[in-house]
Amino acid sequence: MGFAVQSEIADALNTVPASLHSVTAAASAVLSGLVTAFDANLRRLTLIPRTGKTVYWNVAAAASANTPLVPAGGISFACTKAAADTIYVYSADAGPNLDVIQHV
Repeated sequence: MGFAVQSEIADALNTVPASLHSVTAAASAVLSGLVTAFDANLRRLTLIPRTGKTVYWNVAAAASANTPLVPAGGISFACTKAAADTIYVYSADAGPNLDVIQHV
């Protein structure tokens, strides 16, 4: 196992889920505008599309059906508040379609 993978696992084990937000990603929107606020001590972010929903994401530019898809099982990655503030999400599915978990 490479150092990068070991570091990622160690980081995941040393964080605590701080909050869960269920949001509606519609027209491309900055994720930070859909949650109450990202914690200043944010260390990790988990994005999980709701069952049967399709959500796309992008960093530092608008999200669309042509940008990466949030995997059905979700995606979790090391992330600071500054980086999280640059994430965009998009979905054509109505209603709450994405769960966002902040880890500190």
